Amino acid sequence: MDEETKQTPNAPDGEELPAVEESLDAQTSPAAEEPPVLIPEPVREPDELPQAESPAMTKARRLARNTLIALGVILFIFFAGFLTDHFARYQPLRDSLTSEVQTLTGDLDESRQQAADLERKNESLSGSLTVANARIAELESENAGLQSDLDMAAMRIELLHTLADFNAANFALANDDISGAKVALFNTEKRIETLKPLIATVDTTLAENVSNRFALVLSALESDPESARADLGLLARNLLNVEKLIFEQ
Repeated sequence: MDEETKQTPNAPDGEELPAVEESLDAQTSPAAEEPPVLIPEPVREPDELPQAESPAMTKARRLARNTLIALGVILFIFFAGFLTDHFARYQPLRDSLTSEVQTLTGDLDESRQQAADLERKNESLSGSLTVANARIAELESENAGLQSDLDMAAMRIELLHTLADFNAANFALANDDISGAKVALFNTEKRIETLKPLIATVDTTLAENVSNRFALVLSALESDPESARADLGLLARNLLNVEKLIFEQ
């Protein structure tokens, strides 16, 4: 289809106005885009003009600002004084305590070392003590043996003294010396009591009868000296047998 140029009839001076070219295809095309919809911005009202502050309000605001500044200065001075007092008072104390702790730690280490040394010495002394205790036990055993030998020697001496008393009394009776016989037998009764345990190791019957036999001797010294001499001889023979059986093995 050919484009047509139209003239506006009311154009001044008979001038031709430019023809409006329209595309038939544009008018009839269903796919033609619609122009974007523009949302008008709300009309903003002009800001209200700031009102001038009154002198009283300005003075109050200045006073509040100065008060805050003064309060900040006071807090700063307070904390500065607190820190200064802390470092001036507690820091030397802390240093002193730290030095004391170090000294005590050194003393503790030294004490531990001394304890270890003492423990080693104690172990050494314990070994020596064990050896000494063994030696003491050995010596005690030897001492017990020696004491037993000494006791036996003392018993043998008592037995020999008793035999000597019997012989002396027998000799006095043979010479009709009743007084001399009594003197010879003065301590014999005690010796017989001492010898009874020794005699009992050989002959318990003899140990029980020796005191009775000796009592008969004492009662017969004056009334029957010959019977007394016979009993003394019998007692002497019995004691000699005991002496041989115990000490001459």
